[in-house]
Amino acid sequence: MATMWSVSKREPATVVVDLPGALDRIDGDQRLLNEIAEIFLNDGPRLLESLQSAVAARDVIRTESSAHALKGIAANVGGLRVERAALAVEDAARTGQMELAGIAAECLTTEIDRLVDALERMVVAAEPARAR
Repeated sequence: MATMWSVSKREPATVVVDLPGALDRIDGDQRLLNEIAEIFLNDGPRLLESLQSAVAARDVIRTESSAHALKGIAANVGGLRVERAALAVEDAARTGQMELAGIAAECLTTEIDRLVDALERMVVAAEPARAR
């Protein structure tokens, strides 16, 4: 069974964090990944609120911009599902399909909740190692 932050070819729908991919992008530095995860945990919810507000206001530019920012910070921590969901919102906004952007934003919200949970677990699991 895949953990919340491992990769499983048999269970891709359960993978929330592509840990090997994220570590590969930063030369295997787990401590740096934990710092990046903490940045996501601080900035992700704020960006999500901005995106939800933009979608509600049918603000194409702000929706696209917020989705793009979420896509980028999710990619930094290996949040592939969030990255894909944010891309769907970004694409819908870019083409002016705000109803579709709203639907995609609901999916994105769910995926961000999952990613936040996984990253919080990952950071907490790293705390004992950090204390050494």
